[in-house]
Amino acid sequence: MEYIIILTVMLFSITKVIPEDNLKKPIFNAMTPYFWVKSINETIPENRDGSFMYGGHSCQITNFHYLFRHAARYPSLTWIQKMDNISTVLREDPTVVTKYPFIGNWRTPFPKSKQYQQSTVGDKEMLQLGERFGKRFRNNVRKNAGKIMFETTSKDRTKQSKSKFCLGLENVMGKQSITTSTDDRLLRYYDYCGKYVKEVDQNNETLTEFYKFLNGVEMKSVVNKVRQKIGTSEIEPAEVVTIQQICAFELGMFEKSNWCQFFDMEDLLIIDYLIDIRNYWEMGYGYNINWQTSCAYTSRLFKMFRNVVNGKRHNEIYPEPFVIQFGHTDTIIPLYTAFGLFNNSQKLLADNYLMNKNRTFRTSLIGPFSANLGFGLYKCDTTMAYVIRLFVNEEPVVIPACGQTSCLFSEFETYYHHLANCNVKQICEINTNMTAVLGNESFMKPLFNTKTLYFWLKDPAESIPDNQYNTLNHNGQTCQLEGLNVLFRHGARYPTIKWIKWMTALQIKLASDSKVISRYPFIKQWSNPFPETKEGTLSRVGEYEMLRLANRFARRFKSSLQGNLNHINFSYTHKNRTQNSYKYFYEGLNETLQTNTQEPNAKVDDEQLRFYDNCHKYNVEVEGNRNTTTEYEAFLRGKKMTNVIRKVETKLGFYNLSAVEVVVINQICALELGMFNNSDWCKLFDVDDLLVIDYLQNIEDYYEKGYAYPINWKQSCPFTSYMFKRYDHTVSTASLQHNKVPQLDISFGHSETIVPVYTAFGLFHDAEPLRADNFDVNKNRTFHGAVIGPFSANLAVALYKCDANSDHVIKMFVNEDPVIIPACGKTVCSYGDFKNYYSKLADCNFAQICQNDPNKPAFG
Repeated sequence: MEYIIILTVMLFSITKVIPEDNLKKPIFNAMTPYFWVKSINETIPENRDGSFMYGGHSCQITNFHYLFRHAARYPSLTWIQKMDNISTVLREDPTVVTKYPFIGNWRTPFPKSKQYQQSTVGDKEMLQLGERFGKRFRNNVRKNAGKIMFETTSKDRTKQSKSKFCLGLENVMGKQSITTSTDDRLLRYYDYCGKYVKEVDQNNETLTEFYKFLNGVEMKSVVNKVRQKIGTSEIEPAEVVTIQQICAFELGMFEKSNWCQFFDMEDLLIIDYLIDIRNYWEMGYGYNINWQTSCAYTSRLFKMFRNVVNGKRHNEIYPEPFVIQFGHTDTIIPLYTAFGLFNNSQKLLADNYLMNKNRTFRTSLIGPFSANLGFGLYKCDTTMAYVIRLFVNEEPVVIPACGQTSCLFSEFETYYHHLANCNVKQICEINTNMTAVLGNESFMKPLFNTKTLYFWLKDPAESIPDNQYNTLNHNGQTCQLEGLNVLFRHGARYPTIKWIKWMTALQIKLASDSKVISRYPFIKQWSNPFPETKEGTLSRVGEYEMLRLANRFARRFKSSLQGNLNHINFSYTHKNRTQNSYKYFYEGLNETLQTNTQEPNAKVDDEQLRFYDNCHKYNVEVEGNRNTTTEYEAFLRGKKMTNVIRKVETKLGFYNLSAVEVVVINQICALELGMFNNSDWCKLFDVDDLLVIDYLQNIEDYYEKGYAYPINWKQSCPFTSYMFKRYDHTVSTASLQHNKVPQLDISFGHSETIVPVYTAFGLFHDAEPLRADNFDVNKNRTFHGAVIGPFSANLAVALYKCDANSDHVIKMFVNEDPVIIPACGKTVCSYGDFKNYYSKLADCNFAQICQNDPNKPAFG
């Protein structure tokens, strides 16, 4: 049966009103379980798709290429937090709890520790699919036993899907010998295409239709109905979507959800369309680059099949005839689009919901959990012709190349020649180094304090020699790395909720002035590109920073990292942006070293990395001290800032701006420039203005994190004492061990982590303190946040063992470059001198330093 017929039947059935206990239908977009689309009880004939008749000829499959989306999983951390938030809000309303007692008792059943992990439902999906696959191609799999290549992405959920699929396959075929590899460039190609990042992912207009529909007539109707049912007027459209997600995930995992009672079928169809709009523009037909990014995948697919047709069955791409892959929604939907599948005559827009009710681009049907897209290459008897078939969710689909469910391969290749012969580098403009995203504009320099991008400071194209820092020559001796402690600030991120709200408020204020709009029309059209839902989270540029930093780090210390990475101690804070920084850094290590190491057990360590949260003395003497901001406020009101304000006001023709609002404009400029390679708001400044605002923010950091108060650096005791403890052990056991693996500690923290540690080691200490009255004196200061503390800033302390009977030595690096160590006035110090000089950092007591109450737990 052709898949298009199945789609029509299913769409007709779900438009009917159905009972509340029968919601297990394809209406929950990408969160729809696979066996709500397909029948789990379907009878699969033996070798059903291993052969078929084409033009009166029998055709046998010779090769196939099958891509699965990962199976059902737990929600992301962002959604779990949203679920917590809405349930907390409703729980605090006694009227709601009286009406729906379950809300008062409800706590999210989705542990944060399991975010994105495959669920038991997902395990069953893949187990069943493995068994069904074995039956569909039984003869071919048996004939080619051990010749299946499995590929996954670096994400655990795809690896878990592969494992369960293989178990299902073995249930049918017996134990199989399998080969597995991880390939993000092939299966997460969208992460490596700068043009996609710029034109879609970071394009303000991408979600225009989504937000129109979210706030449009249909969604208002849904919101009003939900408000009325629950008995509160406080629920916003985005929160209604969160309730729908709770309903979807609970129903999928537990077969029941009390939250589903707040929706009827039409409500769920409307929300389904809302999310489809987003998918259409982010992954589907909305932009050509969405499908063009899949070039790496399609060009290899065609090369593989072309080699088979040309008689090179065991080719250099794959020696195996069968390839089974596990990716993501973002992998499979662009491929549907590339091959012209599920293309509606109408675009998915905010104003044509009714026209698109019977759309074929429906993620619930084509992209549920475990969705699959298969390419089967068949050789027909007598004619010896090669024919190709496409399968979506196990069913043949009509191929646009010939208008049938099977095409001659020659016809197929000719029709899709642009997919077969594409060039990733040309399509993505910048391939993998993202120079276009980072750019080289005049403002893309260390001018924005802690909002400066790392690769505005460093050259991303710098050639890094292998093992550059794995050894060093010191006083005529060769020294070998034995220990390394690296502290990273997290990568580039979205602004916090406070700044997002200030940005929106400022735009509303300026957009109401006709003179401003006549001079700068963009202000009226500007829509805040920083969603509140992403506040404080790692951006795509931040992901890139961490991937590339890991590549560079892996090359500099290659010999110490080669092989198994499980000897590295990774840690991060409880904040999502540090956890994701770790994940992308680890991915970059694997990418460079090709280790395929199972991801280690990294840990949350706020005690070492957010020490400032739990230091009573710091809270009193710095955070709670009005004098801390005295110099900052004086500079904010001083001549330098007043001059900047007047210049901005004159450009705008608007003379009612506060100093804080000018700083808000500066933040929009910095963050837009960093994420989108351009910002019209930057037109309101020149470089001198930016240097003044940069100094203003440096003053704030100097007093809150730097040299102004001793407690700022003393509180870093948990971090520094741990490092010395580790190195003392290494030094004391050096003579007992030979050829030992270096001890490596890599942690991911915040600006408030790294700047106090710089200060503790006496780095970047200027002769003049930063004050409101000495801007000119400090123009060449070393305590310059944009240079020492940008996004992804890093401090490394390396321990080396020199030739026999020699001392250990220390070398320190900031942002990958060696720095002079105050302990000895050189870039290399003996470990003995280093520890003696910093004895207060090695032998410190955090509770005493911070005057914490011994009866209260410091961290919990």
